[in-house]
Amino acid sequence: MKRGDVSERTLLSATRVLSLPNPKWLAEYVIPERSLSMLWGAPNVGKSFVTLDLACSVALGNGWLAHPTEAGPVIYVAGEGVSSFKRRLGAWLHYNESHIDDLSNLSFVNWPIQLHEGVESFLRLARPADPVLVIIDTLAASALGVSEDSTEGVGPVIKSLLKIRKELDTAVMVVHHTGWNTDHERGSSAYRGAMDTSIEIKGEKGYRRTLIGHKQRDAELFDPIRLRLHEVSWVGPKGYPMKSLVPQVT
Repeated sequence: MKRGDVSERTLLSATRVLSLPNPKWLAEYVIPERSLSMLWGAPNVGKSFVTLDLACSVALGNGWLAHPTEAGPVIYVAGEGVSSFKRRLGAWLHYNESHIDDLSNLSFVNWPIQLHEGVESFLRLARPADPVLVIIDTLAASALGVSEDSTEGVGPVIKSLLKIRKELDTAVMVVHHTGWNTDHERGSSAYRGAMDTSIEIKGEKGYRRTLIGHKQRDAELFDPIRLRLHEVSWVGPKGYPMKSLVPQVT
């Protein structure tokens, strides 16, 4: 069921509310379909490795960190530049014994869309792809100049995220940093309030990481997902040695 099927302008009986369907999952028990979610963590903890793994898994219909996914097109907004994804994507393909042609459902946007300035041009670009998931990495790069600690400042950003979700009928995930206090995501609490799902990636010893659910609006929180960032080495074009990291469930 699309979000628009239950209009905000319609009075619903209690019986109708009880008959509403349970959430459908893009990544089972972790990310609902057509949801707004945030993956957040400290700098250099490996957020983009995890979100790229999610993007590739959904594009292929593979399981993501041992959670089944619903296959479909994915758009990845690489707001900090797409060049760093060359190695990461190569490592993912090598580790998963896949070919680049297998990822025909995955597309990248190589510039930061400025959410507070409107998203019409992005929507025109994205509509033909009919994505089931849009990943915006990072939120800070896509909201330059916004006062993150102000509810009024982040309001237009949230409005644009909701518009992307509604207009494309898709799940939207944003990648965000922690502040000086690493116990929560940076900026206004309005960000978490707007999210259906909030996930922290927490760094542990070495390359070990844990995904922790802090909010799941319409379902129970998922159990923590323990993983490690596995180092992958391979030989690239013209014999050039390549190395990067890929998430691996432990």
